[in-house]
Amino acid sequence: MNNLVRKLFAVALMAVLCSGLLFVENPAVHNFGTSPAKAEEVVLRAPTLVWRYKYIDGKLHKRLFNESTQQWVGEWIPV
Repeated sequence: MNNLVRKLFAVALMAVLCSGLLFVENPAVHNFGTSPAKAEEVVLRAPTLVWRYKYIDGKLHKRLFNESTQQWVGEWIPV
């Protein structure tokens, strides 16, 4: 009788432990609003900086121009 109780207890304990493992939530399964098929592809690129040259009062000057944003960077610098 004592041996039978131990076996039943062991089987019941295993059943409880196994059922608990089946219902563990996996955080990787959650959908956070974007799926890979619908997500926009973002490509990061470094800005394209180019030196532009111009004569001011007969002296050559240079200035950086960001071609990615079409804006000047800094001031005219004598060369």
